[in-house]
Amino acid sequence: MARSTAVDPIEKFRFRITVLNITASPGGLIQNFSGSVFLRSGFTEIKLPEKSTKELNYRESGDPEQMRKQPGLTTYSDCVLRRGSTENQDFYAWSQLVKGDSQFQSIASEALGAVGVNTQAYPSSNAGDYRKDIIIDVIGRSNAIRKSWYLFNCWVKSFRPGELNSQEEHQLIEEITLACELMSEISADQAEKNRINLAELGSATINQLVPGLGSQLKGGF
Repeated sequence: MARSTAVDPIEKFRFRITVLNITASPGGLIQNFSGSVFLRSGFTEIKLPEKSTKELNYRESGDPEQMRKQPGLTTYSDCVLRRGSTENQDFYAWSQLVKGDSQFQSIASEALGAVGVNTQAYPSSNAGDYRKDIIIDVIGRSNAIRKSWYLFNCWVKSFRPGELNSQEEHQLIEEITLACELMSEISADQAEKNRINLAELGSATINQLVPGLGSQLKGGF
């Protein structure tokens, strides 16, 4: 009996995330990206961004009785990451890079330190610290990458430590919402090259990771 299909749809429950550390050359013209995952890189759920382009309507008096339609600006919705909460604080630490509670920390540091609360000062808020690029890979049954997306210039828009309820028997789930400027879908072959570049070579440029993306970005790389 013939098979019902030659290729199965991609299963969505095996995936991984790589957060890229960015280092610029002395002149700032070339940026290298090295792979750095969260201290706990497992996630229970990811909501990928949605790409949408605004519709512009236009009509002149001599036109037929319908509007002309043309594309306007393109935007990308938020990316949401969820996972079970542990003692790990990397979600919170990333959110602090965007806008840390430095004034509160300076006032309360002595009192909190006395009772053993971590009052570590996070780096000053600047684009090189809080903006990070992300690669999301979907893994097939043979452990090969079947789908991959590159998210450019992500930063933590919101951090939710979870909800507590004394009458529910559930795990505590923490969540971060990321704003991103651009999303590019990467072929499986290119995604495998990226894995090798980041894992074995240690770093790569943006045009090596996503060929042609650099030309789409202001100033290029």
